[in-house]
Amino acid sequence: TPRQYRALVQTWLGVDATDLALPQVAAAPAELDVVRWLEAAQAVAARVDPVALDLPCPLAEAGCGPRALAQLAQTGFRRGPTAAEAAWLGELWAAGPPDPVRNLRRAVAALLVSPQVLYRLSPAPDGAPAPLPRAALAARLAWGYLGEPPDPAWADQALARADDAAALAAALLDDPRFAARLDAFVTGWL
Repeated sequence: TPRQYRALVQTWLGVDATDLALPQVAAAPAELDVVRWLEAAQAVAARVDPVALDLPCPLAEAGCGPRALAQLAQTGFRRGPTAAEAAWLGELWAAGPPDPVRNLRRAVAALLVSPQVLYRLSPAPDGAPAPLPRAALAARLAWGYLGEPPDPAWADQALARADDAAALAAALLDDPRFAARLDAFVTGWL
């Protein structure tokens, strides 16, 4: 939803997107919706401050771009990038402009309109049912209970305890954001 997208952008990229007009996420978006998502992604990317992103290396350093994008994808995709996605991120960086900040913003815009960011995808090998990886479980619990991505401190704690989903869920019940989300849900449906 637009609210979740704004929360992700704020938590992930440190960008306030409250002023952006976002369409509802649909299984089959209309052409105008696609244009609006692209415009929103470009507006968000233009506001990204690379210094505030806590990237793994200086962008101007050789080989940093793909590593930085992989780190960003980890949060945006709510899981680590697959080998194919990592290759795509490397190609995306290589095809960009020589200015590393412009290249990063261009790549962030591409990430923001990727299905992995717009939809919660959890690929399984050969399409077979499989347990969620720890990072995906932590992200799904945070999104489900709080309606936003996990903050870094909780994500670290969750990854250490991801084998106990019930304990993670119980911990989220004590979070004030859960009470606010539950109140909004009940108020909206009653």
